[in-house]
Amino acid sequence: MNSNRPLSYDSFKKVLIYMNANLRLRFATQCPSIRSAEKAVPLKIKFFQPIRNCMFIDDTVYHIGVYKKYPEGECPPRVIMTNNTDGSSRDVDEFGFDYWGDANAVTEGDVDVRNPGELEEEYPEKPDGFVEQEENRLRDLQARLADPYSNESESNLKGNIHDSLASLQPFYSRRDGLKVPFKCFLMLTVKHENNEEKRVEFVVYRKKVQEAYKYLSCKFFGNRHHPVTFKKMSFEPTIIRFPPKLKIRIHGLYTCADMNVVLGAMEACADLASYPLEKIVGLYPKKEKHFYHKHIKSAKYLKIYGCGEQVDWAQVYINLLGNQKIHNYRSHTDITTTECNELIKKWIVDEKPVGTCLSFSIDHKYYLPSYYERIYC
Repeated sequence: MNSNRPLSYDSFKKVLIYMNANLRLRFATQCPSIRSAEKAVPLKIKFFQPIRNCMFIDDTVYHIGVYKKYPEGECPPRVIMTNNTDGSSRDVDEFGFDYWGDANAVTEGDVDVRNPGELEEEYPEKPDGFVEQEENRLRDLQARLADPYSNESESNLKGNIHDSLASLQPFYSRRDGLKVPFKCFLMLTVKHENNEEKRVEFVVYRKKVQEAYKYLSCKFFGNRHHPVTFKKMSFEPTIIRFPPKLKIRIHGLYTCADMNVVLGAMEACADLASYPLEKIVGLYPKKEKHFYHKHIKSAKYLKIYGCGEQVDWAQVYINLLGNQKIHNYRSHTDITTTECNELIKKWIVDEKPVGTCLSFSIDHKYYLPSYYERIYC
């Protein structure tokens, strides 16, 4: 038997089904000859979390940042630290000022799950008088460095001077038309959760951070023949940068964003086979209206962390929700024994199936015996 014989197309697709998702994405990115086969096979991901400029896929994080390359020996300490921690998440303009770029731009395929009226924070402008204050600080540092009787570390003082000059540089470049003293590169860092090793790739800085992030997302998820399956999908209020026409299949949804907004936005890309969702975990819903969406009511397991004080949790469950399993952890409002008895009666009338469960936390464990007694006696 010839062990060097290549796999047939159909056999290779079978192998892809069981291959680690990140290994598979890496092969498809680096080997053009297998891309058509890889796109034709359903992709299943156990955990997916998109953040502003990085994405977690299973046990691997892909981080896009801006790397600033200074001449040898001239890089300020704070820039060295940023470069060594995956680069800056902010873009850089022609003068060297940091800014958020297209952080608030919603492009085709994107899913906007920000809370109503919420925008990504713009990078703040320096306050009036900043240049004068920083110049005074710089002169003080230079004087302390020149003082032969100073007990301060020479290397620390030189590092602080480099940082101060870096803070002033964009203002001088804009005022005097000077070139920035560094070159920018886009840096992709790939790290594994249980491995200190990381893989770093650099490209010329021609795309903004969000454009590069979108490009990476399209490389991974674009032009697929089948919906991408996410067993667990977790995110904060943000813009999820998906490629156009992507279809996804979700099992579990974990979010601290407004769940109505999230589920409404997801309908544009979620495959119908996603519903009913296996699990929804919501963090800190503040009002009863956050439980109105049909997919919240139909999820098999609803887990809530910390309802706001305006939420009457018992009435929400009795009148709004029909999930088979619900757990409420650290609510601001306890369920009274009267409400608990009302709930039991409703279950009997509605003929809830075996396995239906409502669990909730009580602030103090010594309340439990009397709580049980008032319900069952």
